[in-house]
Order: sequence, then structure tokens, then C-alpha cells
Amino acid sequence: MPYYCKPKRDLQMGVNVNNKLVSLVFLRAIAVLCVCCCHFAKPLTEGFIYSSIFSFINNYGRYGVEIFFVISGFVIPLSLENGKYQLSDYLRFIYKRLIRLHPAFLAAIALTLIITYFSSKFKHLPFPETFESVAGSIVVFQNLGLNVVFWTLRIEAEFYIFIGLFFILLKHYPSIALYFVIPILLIASQFDYFNAIGLLKHLAYFLMGTIGFLIYTKKGQVWQHYLLLLAVIIFSFLFTTIPNMVDGVPASIAGASTILFILFYKGKTPQSINFIGKISYSLYLVHYPISKMMIRFLMKLLPAPIAWILFLISFVVVIPFSYLFYKYIESPSENYSKKINYLHSKRSVLK
Repeated sequence: MPYYCKPKRDLQMGVNVNNKLVSLVFLRAIAVLCVCCCHFAKPLTEGFIYSSIFSFINNYGRYGVEIFFVISGFVIPLSLENGKYQLSDYLRFIYKRLIRLHPAFLAAIALTLIITYFSSKFKHLPFPETFESVAGSIVVFQNLGLNVVFWTLRIEAEFYIFIGLFFILLKHYPSIALYFVIPILLIASQFDYFNAIGLLKHLAYFLMGTIGFLIYTKKGQVWQHYLLLLAVIIFSFLFTTIPNMVDGVPASIAGASTILFILFYKGKTPQSINFIGKISYSLYLVHYPISKMMIRFLMKLLPAPIAWILFLISFVVVIPFSYLFYKYIESPSENYSKKINYLHSKRSVLK
């Protein structure tokens, strides 16, 4: 089934009016809400009422990141396939991704720095970032410590560099790509020597999505792809460890559940979920600095028994702001990216 369909809801085929798979919109919303819940809950994990509940939310909401990784692993190859992507389009593909994502990322960096500057002034503390750390963040070579979500953008960028080449191998030499290159990469992910390549530690989740793409488009022997998907899922359960995570098993469960949901979910998506899914990237970028400043400030004013309300207030504040961020910053770059076509296609639009 093509990724781009007529602008008519076709629930049987799993496509909504926005020409996106219903499951992808749903999962993007779930993923970003999980990450938001994790960060909104963290300040409330000690010394407050319902701290045990917020500790649970903090510990497991973080696995929304793996949902995003699987989605990228699925939708990027699907977009390349429908865009008639060729190796000669590689730089154009990277440029499209850069135009689509980087302007909002730069705006999020600016927002984070502004919030941190005034917060530091208010607390009479030195500004915690340097010119080098900010410059490194701009080119996604290192994380800006003031916004903890930025590290995932580097992983995504490495995946784009990888998939633009791997997709060609997958298309023309599928057996080599699936049964030779993938095992080598998964084995390499277990060696600390390759730690500089952050993608390798998370590659299993992207591969779940990419193998799911092959199953979805019915390319080659589907039953073999199901077996390979099962093998990658088992590998993630047995060998994947997530830095700074309590346990890698929940991440594996999140990844496996995501690709199965993409492949088999055919239901409807509520309008509220569609809305969150649409602004998910903007919400992902800006929720942390805003909520961190607001919660830390208001915690000093509210008594402990009612501090839990800050968790809800964070959503009330951050979601409208994220919509405005999407409308005036992300959406224009998204629309411009859609106008950049591959050489062999009159229409090629990435997620």
C-alpha cells in the first residue's frame, strides 16, 4: 500500500485524512506524551504526595524514545521507496531532512538558552553553557545539557546518514543487506570500540522499523522478514542495554510493541491524538526547558500535598506553546521540505 493516498479516510487500509498511517500518528502522540510524562514527573519523585506513582512514570515514560526510533526506522525507508529514491539523491535526502528538522531544533536551542539565562540570573548563578557547547549542539555533535532530549536528535541524524546508503543496498542486494550487514552491525554494537557511533547502541530499534517496512510493503519473502524481525527483537531483549536506563527490557518491549502496532492496527485515531501526533516534534523539543523552569519555580510556592497538580499544569502550559511553535516555526520548514523532490520523482515527501 502506498504511503501517500487520496485525502480520504480509508480505515481498512489504515490511512487517515492527513495521508499518514493512522498507527504512526497514534504512536507519535503516545511516544511524546510518554517522554513528557517522564520529565514532568521527575521533580515530584521525592518528598511529595504520590511520589511512588511519579517515580514509576519517570522510570518508564522514558521508553517513548524507543517508539520514536522504531517509527523512524519504518517511515523513512517507506518514504524513500515512494519517492523513487536513488543513490544520486543522497545529498538531496540529507538536505530535506536538514530543512525539515533543523530550523525547529535551532529555535529550541535558542528558547532553552533564553530560559536558562533568565533562570540563572534570577538564582544568581553563572550561565552553565559555553560557546563551544552551544556550537557543538547546533551541529548535533554533542548534547546541550540544558535540554535532555537533544541527545536523541544526534542518534536520528546518524540514522539518516546510514539509511540513505543502506536503503540502496537493501533495494538492490537485499540478501546481503539483511543477512550479512545487519548481523555485522548488531555484533559491532556490543563492542565499546564503536561507542562514538551512538546509533549502534540503538540500532536494533531502527531495524525493527525497517524490517517492518519490508513486511508492510510485501517485498521478498515476507515469512523470512518475520523471522528476521523476531531475531532482532530477541537480540534487543538479550543484548541491548540502554545507557542511563533502569533496564533495557522495557525498551525492547516498547520497540517490539511499536512495530507490531504499526503493522496490525487498523482502528480510528481520536482528533485529540491526531493533534498531539501532528505537533509531536515541537512538543518534544520545547517541553523540557519550559516545564523544568515552571515546576522548579512553583514547587517552592505550593505545599507538598498539592504539588502533584504541577504535573497537570505542565501539559496545560506546554501543549498550547508547542502548537504555536509548530505553526510558526516547524510547519514552514516542513512545507518547504516537501517542495524538495528527488530527481526521479515528481512527489517525494518525508514524514
